[in-house]
Amino acid sequence: MIERTFYHNTTRRYTVAFGSIFNGITIARQNKAGDVVGTIPVPLIYSDKEKFIRRAMALNNVNQDEVNIKETLPAMGFELLNIVYSAQRKTNTMERIVNDRESKGKFMFNRVPYDFNFALYIGARRIDDALRIVEQILPYFTPELNLRIKELDDFPDLVSDIPVVLMDTSMENNADGTFDDRRTIQWQITFTLKGHLYTNVRDVDFIKKSIVDLSDADINSYYEGYMSQVDPLESGNTGDGTDIIDEITSDQHDQHAASGISGSDATATMD
Repeated sequence: MIERTFYHNTTRRYTVAFGSIFNGITIARQNKAGDVVGTIPVPLIYSDKEKFIRRAMALNNVNQDEVNIKETLPAMGFELLNIVYSAQRKTNTMERIVNDRESKGKFMFNRVPYDFNFALYIGARRIDDALRIVEQILPYFTPELNLRIKELDDFPDLVSDIPVVLMDTSMENNADGTFDDRRTIQWQITFTLKGHLYTNVRDVDFIKKSIVDLSDADINSYYEGYMSQVDPLESGNTGDGTDIIDEITSDQHDQHAASGISGSDATATMD
């Protein structure tokens, strides 16, 4: 069934695009008068939930270095949870995606819809820090945000608006432990990216010359022929710098074929 080995880097591309939504978030620090005295960048890493929580709790004791505690949190992490087939977005499998801009044409059969489910984790020492982060994220999802993504390198015209849908939010205030332990505010926000997966790319030759003969087989009579071709025939498939030559002739197509035809040809006889 699988004809050849191929890889389009699609899942990685979606993962990077998803993470880019939350890259560059900062939170402000204010004094008692309410004036902003500085900003703190919120680091973003790719991490599973268990590893992210373990990292957030690594410097959890107040007796440890306060500088290191400040460098640990606030922070964000995200991960790809799973990939699920989306039957609701299914279209005709036999439709083709074609790239005819290069000298050698390429095509693939229709893309297959899949939902890529992601989770975003937020950790902070202060409730206010966590809320500052959350409120910079949620207003952009109503409940979806569209990402414009160039999906395949072999098909430069294939640029899609990919919806990222906010599915759920939850907060956990981890106050367990002794009086020496600091609490950790944790948020988890889940999203669904409505993307696609693609089959293998195939080469295709384009028809550059076609000939139609009109005849009557019952009386063995030939009427006329019609020929249409790209000029020059040796040109690529992009169509740049080429013309289309149409000709009505009384000669049968066999005589044209004898002169030599380059490229891919199509000949039809109408009786």
